[in-house]
Amino acid sequence: MSDSNFSRFFDVFTAKSGSKNADKHGRFPIPGEMSAQLPQGRVRIYYDVNWGDTSEDSSFDAPDDLDVKITAVDTGEEVPIRRKLSFGESSRVTKNFSRGYVGRIEVPREGEYKVEATVSTPASEAPHLSLGK
Repeated sequence: MSDSNFSRFFDVFTAKSGSKNADKHGRFPIPGEMSAQLPQGRVRIYYDVNWGDTSEDSSFDAPDDLDVKITAVDTGEEVPIRRKLSFGESSRVTKNFSRGYVGRIEVPREGEYKVEATVSTPASEAPHLSLGK
């Protein structure tokens, strides 16, 4: 496994989808967009839905066709997203709420960023995108 893949794999296990800080920098419905004041450094991206499953096999993941774009408002520069590896999984599923880790960004400098999210397949679970730790 290359260093880059190891880093992406390790990030799956350190992402805290159940953390109170998982939506620290904002949360909005998909499809949609928002402006967010982001700190310099690592910001994690999560996919949320308002339903859950209490069974033993309750893995949860974002849809494959989820498209997220994050750009600096002042420069228009797009921030690359490091998507989680497909074989990694980090999610939280409760009786009525599910959140899955999508990936992370390294914000180059503190400032305002435009965040857009779309999905081709319509969802009936009221999906949201969250930015946090």
